[in-house]
Amino acid sequence: AMIHHVADPQIFEHEELLGAYETLKKQGKYRFFGISTHDAEAVIPAAIDSGLIDVMLVIYNSMQYPGRSELLTQARQSGIGVMAMKTMMGRQQDRIVELVDEKTTFSQAAIKWALTDDSVDSVLISMRTFEHVDEYLPASGSKLTAEDEEILARYQAAVDHEFCRIGCRPW
Repeated sequence: AMIHHVADPQIFEHEELLGAYETLKKQGKYRFFGISTHDAEAVIPAAIDSGLIDVMLVIYNSMQYPGRSELLTQARQSGIGVMAMKTMMGRQQDRIVELVDEKTTFSQAAIKWALTDDSVDSVLISMRTFEHVDEYLPASGSKLTAEDEEILARYQAAVDHEFCRIGCRPW
């Protein structure tokens, strides 16, 4: 079971809600309990302290939250599985053709960057075509290279002014 978009860490103090999930788990309705959040800095410490969470889905990419690794390490050390989302940072590489070469694509570099962090167990990415599967799969288990880091830097320079980070404000 997963509660999506947890924004308020006080949810872990809501005894009725958490009791309902515990009852469902005892009934065998699910085996693992997780959350997704866009507010990791507020939510992850409370999730760890609750002792209830088996897995969490958090925003993690080289452009938006590169310093989040310590927080994810704390979650992993507490036995919580970590899945990274939004790893493609808006996935605008298709319109920036100079970011694609014969060996590595931006998508592969972004996936490798997230999976380089030992605290990240998996990435959640959209694969709309079989070509995406063929493109993304080789990144799993591959090492991040200097070439990959250069591709990520070029992507960031190209889209930084337009990339809407979660929680961005137009004013």
